[in-house]
Amino acid sequence: MSKFIPITPTSLNTMKTCPKQFEAKYITKEVEFKETPATIWGNEVHKAMELNLKDNTPLPPTMAFLLPWVERFKATDGELYSETKLAVDSHNNPTDWYNRYLGGIVDVMIVNKEKGTAFIGDLKTGKYKPDETQLTILIKCAFATFPEVTKINASLFYPHINQVMPMKARRDTFEPVTLMRDIRNNEAELEAGTFMPRPNGLCRQWCDVFSCPHNGRNK
Repeated sequence: MSKFIPITPTSLNTMKTCPKQFEAKYITKEVEFKETPATIWGNEVHKAMELNLKDNTPLPPTMAFLLPWVERFKATDGELYSETKLAVDSHNNPTDWYNRYLGGIVDVMIVNKEKGTAFIGDLKTGKYKPDETQLTILIKCAFATFPEVTKINASLFYPHINQVMPMKARRDTFEPVTLMRDIRNNEAELEAGTFMPRPNGLCRQWCDVFSCPHNGRNK
């Protein structure tokens, strides 16, 4: 059995894409994270939004596209959070980040305990790519962390292209069937410890796991 790796949207999506890639990134660390111009830009945009939401630090001119979004967030009734870590243990009880079983970082969250509502927003700076896994994990953790909340509106928002992927959830009907199946599969892979490769369209040009026989970049 391999060491348990806390589940995040990124780690779970990596396991779903290819267990071999998961092993290389999270177990053997064969693949190291390398910053690219896109990731550097994304981090800068996230930081600018965080500082604006927390202390009204002016946005750089190059990030003016964020302005209508942050103004809308700040005008919404409720307690505003930015870059907040949400985590639960294996029994779905809220816990601190370092003892998490499942968790994620929320770019912006607005909680109105009196109304029992919350908004969760995750900022994206790349191409539009729907990801229900990420929002479902954040919703699950938010319901556990804020027992007063009964309804959540969540979205992946792409301010640079003015697009949104929304998701709504009610506590009394929230059943993350797909997420729980993926988590069980994740646990099974860790238990088996085999991490078999799962060939897909990314192997030929995009995978960094050069030890994999399906990698097309090492031929």
